[in-house]
Amino acid sequence: MKRLVIIALLAGAGAVAWYQAGTGPKPLAQLLPAGALLTLEAKDFSRLLTDWNSSAAKPDWLNGANYQEFERSNLFLKLNGVYKSYSSAAGFSPDMASLLSFAGDQSALALYDLQSVQFAYISRMPQAKAAQSRLWLARRSYESRQAASVTFYVNSVQQSTVAFAITNGYLLVSTGEERMAGMLGLLTGKDTPSIASEGWYRQSTNAAGEAGELRLAMNLENLVESSYFRSYWVQRNVSEVRRFLSGVADITRTASDLKERRVFMKRPGLVEELTSSEELAAAGTLSKLTPDGAGLSRVWAKPSRSDAVALLDGKLFRPRAQSDVEPRYAPVEEDSSSAGSEADLETRIDQPPLRPGSDPGPAAKILAQSDVLAILQVQSSKARPASPFVMLPCAVGLISNAAWDVQRIKDSIGGAWITQTHGAHTLYRADGLSPVTFSVDATLLLFANDTELLQGLVDRTPVPAGSPPNATYAAYFRHDRERSNYLRLMNALDFRQAQTSQQPVYFSGNLASLSSALSRVNGIEMTERTMADRVEQQVVYQLLQLR
Repeated sequence: MKRLVIIALLAGAGAVAWYQAGTGPKPLAQLLPAGALLTLEAKDFSRLLTDWNSSAAKPDWLNGANYQEFERSNLFLKLNGVYKSYSSAAGFSPDMASLLSFAGDQSALALYDLQSVQFAYISRMPQAKAAQSRLWLARRSYESRQAASVTFYVNSVQQSTVAFAITNGYLLVSTGEERMAGMLGLLTGKDTPSIASEGWYRQSTNAAGEAGELRLAMNLENLVESSYFRSYWVQRNVSEVRRFLSGVADITRTASDLKERRVFMKRPGLVEELTSSEELAAAGTLSKLTPDGAGLSRVWAKPSRSDAVALLDGKLFRPRAQSDVEPRYAPVEEDSSSAGSEADLETRIDQPPLRPGSDPGPAAKILAQSDVLAILQVQSSKARPASPFVMLPCAVGLISNAAWDVQRIKDSIGGAWITQTHGAHTLYRADGLSPVTFSVDATLLLFANDTELLQGLVDRTPVPAGSPPNATYAAYFRHDRERSNYLRLMNALDFRQAQTSQQPVYFSGNLASLSSALSRVNGIEMTERTMADRVEQQVVYQLLQLR
């Protein structure tokens, strides 16, 4: 009898659990209409806002010169115009207190248009809290409508519309009546397309797995078609972004770090050559050579020859200032003549000038007959005593598929060379103004512009063979180590001691303030894995404290 009672109780508990699972709250992506460019989902939006509002990083950012400069940017002015427009439609200007009143626990925001900032927002919260929100208190200035037997409120001023509803433990806000009606229809079970039903969202979120505290899902295929995205995307790498159909970034916090996991799904039909196990093993070998305490280290498998040449020339053989500013002038034909200037008095006229790219340079000559499997960059800053200047020692390591030829390397760089011995290793140092030093160990080639740094690398070789890592790219930056030296360098570049203007100078004002706002970030570690259908990345921000 007891056994039958227990079985009956277990069956009843199972039935209740099944019923609750089937009738429980839906994922918020199922309640947002389809067609979004991106979504931002939080497990506890109220807590995130509260933590940010009480953090020490908030005043550091808002009072910093970097943010002051952002306030003068074209993007800020456009966003401020949108903010004022929606404030007029809402009947009040949302501040932090207002945002906290809109924030429940599980919340989601979907952005549908970048230019006019069309969005939909939904948040789970108790009815009593929702009734205290600024929107509900201002409802008398709105017109009432109905959709799916639910009353909602809408107000329009010129081209801006704000609509909201409070029902069944949800607060819903949108920038249009139709979108609000669509949200209410999905909430009441209407079978219409939602974000969760779209392929880009399903594919990327399934690949990403469990969501973090904050999740950003991006419809990259449609985002790159927006002129606003291409104009204001800070990374300026739209050609790279076009490779991907969608992407997801998840953020999770602990007491000691903040982890960001990213997944980018490749476009269907995109065929790319994958990294071989030999190349992964080479990258793993190089990753173990970084001296303890280095400010920056980067290692990646299967680099292109052009990238390897650019790194060697830019850091060691032909260091020069580079500009990423896009040209704003009309093109000029190469054979057009000009009046010239007094600087042309030193120009030779008995031979044609070298065209860009006609001189391959040392790096191109060295790598002409080698296939590089992996490459390493190690760099740190070093302050000069009693001087405002900062030295930037740099080392580059390469592993090829064949042994390196020492004499070929010397001939490619040119000049005379001095041979030195460091332990069991032989170092070759340029005899002249060039600070280049290199070492060869079969397929491993190490370059540096600082002998001490190169010695630190060769002391860590040979490295015992191990199982190849999965990472196709890995990097580490010690923010706490590099901050003071870079601030010192920036002050020197700006002649900070002579600065009298109230406007922040570029290097020591704007850029340094960003470093100050991130002063609680001790170090940053990143790894990347490239697979047939996706690219996975993880970024770990190591924190001194988390408030």
